[in-house]
Amino acid sequence: RSTLRVPLSGSFARVTTTVEPDKQTLGILEPCSPLQQVVFVFRTHGLLGDTLRLRQAPSRSAWRIPPEVEQVVVAPNDSTAVAVTFDPSQGVVGLSGVERFVWESIVCPAELRATVEYTVLRPRLAYDPTLLQWDAAMQNSTTAEVIRIWNPSPIERALVGYEVTVIEGAADVQLHAALPQSIAPGQEYQLRIALTPRQVGPYRALVRLVERSACVDTTVIELRANVGQELYRARLSIGVHAGLVGDTLRVPVLLKTRDSSADALWRANPEAIGFAVQFNDFVLEPLSAVAGDPPVSVLMEVEPGMLRVRVPREAVRLLGASDTLAVLYLWGLQNPPLRSELHFTRSWAETEKSYLIEHDDGMVVLETCVPWMKVVFTSGVRLAVVPHPIEQGEAAAVRVETDEPMRVRLTLVDARGGQQWAETILASRAAAVPLPASLPSGFYILRVEHERGQVVGILPLVVVR
Repeated sequence: RSTLRVPLSGSFARVTTTVEPDKQTLGILEPCSPLQQVVFVFRTHGLLGDTLRLRQAPSRSAWRIPPEVEQVVVAPNDSTAVAVTFDPSQGVVGLSGVERFVWESIVCPAELRATVEYTVLRPRLAYDPTLLQWDAAMQNSTTAEVIRIWNPSPIERALVGYEVTVIEGAADVQLHAALPQSIAPGQEYQLRIALTPRQVGPYRALVRLVERSACVDTTVIELRANVGQELYRARLSIGVHAGLVGDTLRVPVLLKTRDSSADALWRANPEAIGFAVQFNDFVLEPLSAVAGDPPVSVLMEVEPGMLRVRVPREAVRLLGASDTLAVLYLWGLQNPPLRSELHFTRSWAETEKSYLIEHDDGMVVLETCVPWMKVVFTSGVRLAVVPHPIEQGEAAAVRVETDEPMRVRLTLVDARGGQQWAETILASRAAAVPLPASLPSGFYILRVEHERGQVVGILPLVVVR
């Protein structure tokens, strides 16, 4: 039996291949986050290189795997880096993902494993409430409501803008927030929305709030309101000054709402108060029963916060040197209309007491300083009623001053022309005649006649009981 001996020569080599890192974490991502690149580094130790084939990989819809990853060739005692790309928009939102990559060596039976972990979330801010309802909103008055906003996600989110879309009605909407406003995870923010209705009736609007992190989203807040008619209270104050004819009379007008917003606008710009105000002409009517002069109409000019009336000097010739009755009309062109009519008289001398006139139809109260107190006549007779107006519990008297003794007749008639009292006195430099204490409330005219039957003056009186 013979044996064939074949000599063999050489040496055995051992190769060791590793992949680094074998575990990676991408963290919390959003569907709008950019593509995530994952790098694997393969290293060989030994005299031989290695060739690795990808045997297990995650879904190709979310991962981009180039050919050099499917078959990795590593030289002896060398390293090779390959990269794959993850698309967060293709990940499952709300679930934590663990992806496995497995390579198999064709040089020696061995496997290399690597895992990649991530979580894809779609963060949104939470709002309470999403419907703001104003049940008692008033025209031109500002009211506000607060929306609670919090961030329940682990990703910082920010409010970056808003847009208001009106569906019905008209109003000014303002968000009191410094945008952009970042809201950290677990934190909350108070958003104040102010509404200033400009139109009576129902109001509806949508406020689109834009929030952003990696993704940009829009949340819609609905606004509803039942807008009622703002009840304006207007006050016209006639300042006291000596003389009217030839002067410029300025009448301050104060419009009051619950938050004085209309008054502030009226003082800055008469056209910006949300409704129109119209003032009829300033009408001057003579009170003298014998004058027979026609009324004089004077145009009023509107200034911010007041009216201006220039009474021409030719009114002296038209009205004579007697008292005049002035009628001031105020109209607000609303629905229902704001309206008031103010009557007052003006004499030639300054007043000593102001008097309140109320004309309140639920919307307007007018207050004026009424210069009815003292009258000076060119005939040498000065007449006054003290106190005036004649109010509850007060005893009044007529004071007559003359340059020389003369007999005068005093006649008091009511608004309908009926005589209520009369007396003839011998007036000297100073005389006081008591008026009847039983005069009811009302408007009266005190006529002063010379003993020769000449009317020397007319004095209007007001009695308030």
